[in-house]
Amino acid sequence: ADPAGVGRLGPHARVLEERATFHVAYLSLLGCRLLVELRAGDVAAPLAIEGLLLEVVASASRAAELRLRGTTPPRWISEARDLLHDPGGVRSLSDLAEAVGVHPVTLARGFRQAYGCSVGAYLRRLRIARAAQRLAETDDALAEIALAAGFADQSHFSNLFRQETGISPSAFRRSIKPR
Repeated sequence: ADPAGVGRLGPHARVLEERATFHVAYLSLLGCRLLVELRAGDVAAPLAIEGLLLEVVASASRAAELRLRGTTPPRWISEARDLLHDPGGVRSLSDLAEAVGVHPVTLARGFRQAYGCSVGAYLRRLRIARAAQRLAETDDALAEIALAAGFADQSHFSNLFRQETGISPSAFRRSIKPR
């Protein structure tokens, strides 16, 4: 690690010395974007990589700050998140709220406060992360991957994938699996 670069992080540098596990779909997508930039190797890649790494450090720093303050979210929020990670899981916000024993409005507010996005945005990011993994590991058709990840169709999947990662699913696959 570059000591000068680490020094610029100030008090946030301490998270680099900690071992932590995150269950946040957004961080998976940042990992995908980092991989794409590492493989790109163009003149803009170092700048893009630095920016993405700063996002990772910022997310880790926020999580560490919450732990230090003892303001961990209620158990039902992490239970809701875990249910979202089950691919065949909950079908609606109401079902999810019922499964964890709270009102849907309470769940929506608490989830946004804990994870910085709505339940729907979290689920979309999670689905995109699952699809990215399949794109990297298989040669399955995009339409098949889209349906397996829970998207209505390939077009919907491709548009959301591009919004979240900055590249199309096909370009992502080519960058991960060069021929």
